[in-house]
Amino acid sequence: METWAESYPRDARAHNLLSGLALSSTGQHELAIAETEKAIALDPDLNPAHANKAFNQLMLNRLDDALLTIRFASERSLESDTSVQTQYFVAFLTGNENELKRITTEARKSPATEEIISHIEALGLARAGQLQEARRMAAVAVQIAQKSGRRERAGLFEAATAVWEAFYGNAATARQSAARALELGKDGREVEYAAAFALALAGDLPQSRALAQDLTREFPEDTSVQFLYLPTLRALFSLNAPTPDAAAAIQALQTASRYDLALGRIGFVGRYGGLYPIYVRGLAYLAA
Repeated sequence: METWAESYPRDARAHNLLSGLALSSTGQHELAIAETEKAIALDPDLNPAHANKAFNQLMLNRLDDALLTIRFASERSLESDTSVQTQYFVAFLTGNENELKRITTEARKSPATEEIISHIEALGLARAGQLQEARRMAAVAVQIAQKSGRRERAGLFEAATAVWEAFYGNAATARQSAARALELGKDGREVEYAAAFALALAGDLPQSRALAQDLTREFPEDTSVQFLYLPTLRALFSLNAPTPDAAAAIQALQTASRYDLALGRIGFVGRYGGLYPIYVRGLAYLAA
């Protein structure tokens, strides 16, 4: 991606794509913003560039800047599902309930945004302990993704349910959700990671290990898999071994430390999971 942008500096698409998964998911948000600005300077109507700029500003806690970027894009009649998500996150972070209701109501009117807003709202409900409502909303997101033929995306949403059920100690429900997620999103790296994480929390280490082995085999050069997903899972295995080894868990997560402020691919495409390495490191320190 960097080579493309360097070779074709007048190609707005190259700068925009570089600002997305390549930079944003690895925590390089300032660089990502700089690339979006290059893209916008070349093509002011390149919708994804405005959306990526606002999202990266959000990740740097520059909430007002993010909203200004979205407003500028809106004045040019540029809208995107990413911009809707960013507005939702800003309203969530600032506790603006009226704005949250407005955004969700508008988002549900469009097939392009109903799916993702349902998923994000489910995450927020689960965080607040409203599990019944979270399950209902998550099912909506999964159903919409399935109907549109995006089974891996449906699996990614279902895997989020498995994780929060595991966090709340609902081990049997977590295992059931993980199984459904894997059935829907078979071979999807983020689905396998989230399912493996949930299963490890729920006490099913053999199945979690099997998924980790599959990730190791299938994605040997994937940055998120090798530097975030696998270290996190291996640390969990060490903490949940018959003889827990906190030192081994801390060591396993050393490779993930450079990406502590990164979303990872799962956070970029699924809007959850970015803090799992930090969470598990905290567990390891508590156990040390």
